[in-house]
Order: sequence, then structure tokens, then C-alpha cells
Amino acid sequence: MPPCALISPPDAGCSMGVAWWRALTAEAPAPAFLDCGIAAGRAAEGLRAGLAGVIVDPACTQYAALAGLARVTGGQCLRARPDAHAIGGPDAAARLRAYLRHTPSGGHVPHGT
Repeated sequence: MPPCALISPPDAGCSMGVAWWRALTAEAPAPAFLDCGIAAGRAAEGLRAGLAGVIVDPACTQYAALAGLARVTGGQCLRARPDAHAIGGPDAAARLRAYLRHTPSGGHVPHGT
């Protein structure tokens, strides 16, 4: 997992879909991971669409196949949601800049890792 990435809300792949997530994160300078819950089909769709990664519920019985697909597409398939910080509100941009200034990478956000 890269030091800074965008993580969708839980199960967003099931309700909002891959196209929504791609449109929302298209200009983002960080890799974007779509949480697909137990929806293996949505996770596979996301990987084939070029998402940096997908997150599937530990109960997803197709995890091994999805992990294989991730290797082929250059993405990642996570079996659990990573630790994350929610940065929002009216001053979200300033708070994000402050957070990135204090990361070990000095605010550098690797893309596509």
C-alpha cells in the first residue's frame, strides 16, 4: 500500500460502481482504491478498468482469482480496508496539504504504485 492513497467508502463499488470511482478520481495525484465488499465481479471490473487497486471483504471467496488478476493488470487486491484518515470539511485542501507536509516522503505522492 502506498503511503498516501484515496480509499472509497465501504462497499462503494457495489452501490456506486467502477465508472463513478474512475470519474471521481481521474485527476487525483494518488492511487485510488475502490472498496467492493464481497462483489468479486465489481472488483474484477475495477482491475480490468485500470484502477490502482480494489478492496474486497475477507468473506469474498474469489480473492485468489482477484489477486491473480491484479498481478496481471498491475493493480493490487487488498483483503481488508487499510488504516485511513478521513480528511474533509470546508478546509479539506489545507488540511490535506498540512498532512502531506508531515509524511515521511515529504509530501511526495507516488502515482501508480
